[in-house]
Amino acid sequence: MKGIFSATCIFLLSLFAGEYLCGQGMNLPDPPEIRYVSVDTANNSVKIFWNKSASPKVARYILYYETLTVNGYEGVKFDSVPASQNSYVHLNSGLAGNKPVRYSVSAVDTSAGYKNSTRSSAHSTIYSTVSYDSCNHTLTVKWNKYLGWQNNVSGYYVYEKKDGSSFKKIAGLNESDSSYVLYDIPENTNYSFFVEGLRNDPPLVSSSNICSKYTYMPGPPEQLSLDYLSVNGPQDVEIQYSFTDTSSIKSFALLRSSDALSEFEIIRSYNSILSSPQIIHDSIFTSVNRYLYKIAALNTCGSVIDTSNLGSNILLLGKNNEGINSLEWNAYRNFEGGTGSYEVYRIDTSGNTVLIASLTNQFTYSDDLSVIFGQNYPGTLSYKIRAVENGGNNSSFSNQLDLKVKSDVWLPTAFTPNADGLNDLFIPRLNFIPENYLMIIYDRFGTSVFSTKDPYTGWDGKINGSSQAPEGVYIYHIQYSSFNGQKVNKTGPVTVFYPR
Repeated sequence: MKGIFSATCIFLLSLFAGEYLCGQGMNLPDPPEIRYVSVDTANNSVKIFWNKSASPKVARYILYYETLTVNGYEGVKFDSVPASQNSYVHLNSGLAGNKPVRYSVSAVDTSAGYKNSTRSSAHSTIYSTVSYDSCNHTLTVKWNKYLGWQNNVSGYYVYEKKDGSSFKKIAGLNESDSSYVLYDIPENTNYSFFVEGLRNDPPLVSSSNICSKYTYMPGPPEQLSLDYLSVNGPQDVEIQYSFTDTSSIKSFALLRSSDALSEFEIIRSYNSILSSPQIIHDSIFTSVNRYLYKIAALNTCGSVIDTSNLGSNILLLGKNNEGINSLEWNAYRNFEGGTGSYEVYRIDTSGNTVLIASLTNQFTYSDDLSVIFGQNYPGTLSYKIRAVENGGNNSSFSNQLDLKVKSDVWLPTAFTPNADGLNDLFIPRLNFIPENYLMIIYDRFGTSVFSTKDPYTGWDGKINGSSQAPEGVYIYHIQYSSFNGQKVNKTGPVTVFYPR
């Protein structure tokens, strides 16, 4: 029996020239060999070229793209072609424009059973990408190395097209390279690239997909304005800015300088700003410091690409000289419409801000205190300056200046405390309410008959608030602090009498 089986095998081997395995079924045909795959840059279709199978009875070729599974790469059949073909275009696959794609091919035998060969060694398309670093002004083209030529890749070419021009070769790189960096890239320009993988023996070229990038960088706002800058408290400056923007700028910064000749530095930045106008604040000692400010528009890299007009806080200074308070201040810089006037305000006894002067192109003012004599103003007078934009759209307040003024006291020499409504009180007449006030009345024996710390309270002629003081001469003693902190003492006689 064994001899008969062997003889049968010999007969079959001679009949079919070795195309079947004895005792194991038919032989598989030899697999084809892929020469190369290449992406059509026009539409990301993939061109596949192969050497035909050496087996003489191939009916057709089956094409696969390969996917990675837990068991390794597995072929996904997507088409087949007659044995007369040795190339194929995978039309509009779309895959090669999004990732590298591995392809393989198998042969189908015409003999009984139509056996498939194993899949050929896989070849992968070159997939290129480009990234833009807007802050460093670079473009980086990257690609995967060509798979399928084993160690026979000789290098890569990089091609560039800019703003509708034609592609041109810009770099030839080694087989070990898989990226290329372009420097000094201009903003807001269209770039496209593709890569070619090269083989010298035999000479073959595989193209990648085209990758593109627009080097977008938002431009400056159409309009950027520092509307006003106004002192809002002893350590607070309020700033309003506005902008008209069609360039997608969403980041701004507050710039500050001690004077026009010094560099401006960024104090703080503000991101994701979606509406205009905006109000921001800076903390400075407003009665000491004067600064210049700008608003800066920042691009996506945090770089300043535009600045507004200047703004400055108004620093009000002054001094007291007897009956005159002399004020001076710096000019406001700079309303878009220019400064129309400077208004001078005094704080009255009720805390109200009272306009006392309106000036044009004048930065000093002398306040004659005689006009408020007897109005019971405190010993410290407070002032503010308000700069008003032409047209009155915006304004800027200065710091509040507090000036201590000298207090003087005038006293009568006699009074008649008989409750007739005339000259019933002994009370000092003050030009300004002093600090640390004290008045004591003594009789002729040096005994205190009245005292008060309230400059608004006078002696009604009663002995310590009870019995009526007899006629005669009494001594007053008044003590208070002047505007410079010096203690002032006044002593003198006052006569009490009762008209008959």
